Amino acid sequence: MKKGAKLLLTAAAAVLICLLGLLAWHLRPAKSPPAAVTAEPAETPAETPAETAVPEPVPDWLDIAAAEGKYRLFRQDHDINNEVKAYLYFTSGLVEQPVVQSSDNSKYLTVNWEDMSYRSYGSAFMDYRNNPETDENIIIYGHYVYERRSPYDRTLMFTPLALLRDEAVYPDNRMVVLLTEDHLYGYELAYVYDCPLVHTEYGDMARDDLQFNLTDYDSDYFAEYTAAIEGTQLYDTGVEIADGERMLSLQTCIEWHEESRQIAVCRQIFTMDIPEEWR
Repeated sequence: MKKGAKLLLTAAAAVLICLLGLLAWHLRPAKSPPAAVTAEPAETPAETPAETAVPEPVPDWLDIAAAEGKYRLFRQDHDINNEVKAYLYFTSGLVEQPVVQSSDNSKYLTVNWEDMSYRSYGSAFMDYRNNPETDENIIIYGHYVYERRSPYDRTLMFTPLALLRDEAVYPDNRMVVLLTEDHLYGYELAYVYDCPLVHTEYGDMARDDLQFNLTDYDSDYFAEYTAAIEGTQLYDTGVEIADGERMLSLQTCIEWHEESRQIAVCRQIFTMDIPEEWR
């Protein structure tokens, strides 16, 4: 009997241990959920500068930084006189002038555009009929200052255009830029010729077949005009202007030849809108 009681107590102890183990398992602390994987914040891309309106590619002959500087000079000149409508320069520096335009072609012949005072060589001016944004031919007039009047300064107004009479200087002085309020126009010098003047009741006029001062040309007359140029040009530049192409005509006097005018005709080869950041 004693032996049976002892076995009974042993079995009861084993059951109790199992129950306590089961109770401990149920009362274990709950496991923490796995930590969420936090992605590294994505890097904010660096702000890129606003795209410029300058086209790509810019022609090799055009220094865009210099053009911007010239445009700012144009705006300053326009603030002085609102009849400053354009800014003309050869990329070589041969000529660089603000260009005025009034309601006639006589106002600025002997007037300084800056203060409207008298000046014998006046100001460079665009033909009063011209709309530089739409016309086929833009005409700009500038005085030639005779050497006897200004022997030490041969840079006044359009005086340096006389150098274009020498074919040797052509390669370095063939590219021209005209800046307006909204556009940059690039040109290549195509023709240099002397235009004889004809005396009429209305004053001295260009010869009938050399009408350089028309703002637009019909096809028939343009063929006649370019043929006449080829017969009188000082040398062959190798550049031709086709019917309908836009051009720039620069007119000045010739030393000791008051009966003629020197004309430089340039072919438009490039156009660019003025970028907003230049304004």
